[in-house]
Amino acid sequence: MCGKCGDKRKCTCEIISCINPLIYLIKEAIDTTADSGNLATNITSLLDAGIIVKNGNLCCPDCTEDKGLYLLGTYSHLNTMHTLYNLQACCINFRLNTSDTLSYNAAFGASDIPCCNTNFSETITNLFSITTNDSTLISSGGIVEVSSFNGVSGLSIILDALSRITPALSSTIITNVFTAILNSGIVIKCKDCETYIGNVNNASIHFSDLGYL
Repeated sequence: MCGKCGDKRKCTCEIISCINPLIYLIKEAIDTTADSGNLATNITSLLDAGIIVKNGNLCCPDCTEDKGLYLLGTYSHLNTMHTLYNLQACCINFRLNTSDTLSYNAAFGASDIPCCNTNFSETITNLFSITTNDSTLISSGGIVEVSSFNGVSGLSIILDALSRITPALSSTIITNVFTAILNSGIVIKCKDCETYIGNVNNASIHFSDLGYL
């Protein structure tokens, strides 16, 4: 099976290797700033505007169902995408506070959505170690990840990409980047030869324009 298109894509799989859309997002944010301190702001702006890549070599998330996509955000973002899009999650990982965990179980417990078999938990530990911001992240909506990329947590892919930037980013900048990501929520959707990268709030506009709804 082609690594780019998957088995449900209609495009011709001419490129076996692909660029992860999360890395593509970070690269775009870096390319638009000369100051790494603006990285979080640039990511937010790109997600607000939405990125549509046509006939590119971007990887698709592992959830390839018609209503499948990749989501990284908070419990509120999960609810929004479920209401908006009737999101069909093939797997999910989350770290939530007690109240949101109870809400999740009440809303989605009967769906029996399996956990994604990824390095999500280890990445959460690493993220909290770097940012020392675990209590704030969890209390303000938690972290929810739907799907993965080739069995790897997107959270891990982002953290690894940030750690490779030179000169090294400070823990404050990394904290700001993840805070911005969780405030916006990241949605990645592949359809035919097109890949959409954007935030949760504007997904309804773009999904309607692109014929995803």
